[in-house]
Amino acid sequence: MPHGPVKSVRYERTLFYYDEPQVLEASDENGGHYVAMLLAERFAAETGQHYVVVGVSPQRLLEFRAGSCDLRSIVAGSNEKLRYTGAEFTREGNLPLTPLRGPLTEEYLPEVGFYLNGAPPEGTDRNNREPE
Repeated sequence: MPHGPVKSVRYERTLFYYDEPQVLEASDENGGHYVAMLLAERFAAETGQHYVVVGVSPQRLLEFRAGSCDLRSIVAGSNEKLRYTGAEFTREGNLPLTPLRGPLTEEYLPEVGFYLNGAPPEGTDRNNREPE
């Protein structure tokens, strides 16, 4: 489970907005790329964490932004060493991060089939699987 803050990321842009920013792009001081996802309100209230934040390669981030992979594959497929939670962004746009170790539970994972353009790429179904 989470420990004390170890680093922070800076807000870059909102990737998906629904009543408030739901999915954000962020970067660290070394130029690393991250995707931050707003957690379910109930879970956030229980844990005090508002975002799950995962490191992502530039190529994978481009694929996600283009709609060729879903958010769940980004979060679930992330390197365990690059998984964090964050409570709130500062006024300066920074989000202090706390490491998230171990397997990701459902509370930290988005639903299957969330694509930025709203539809899976041709040749895949809503579960992000290739057709049989």
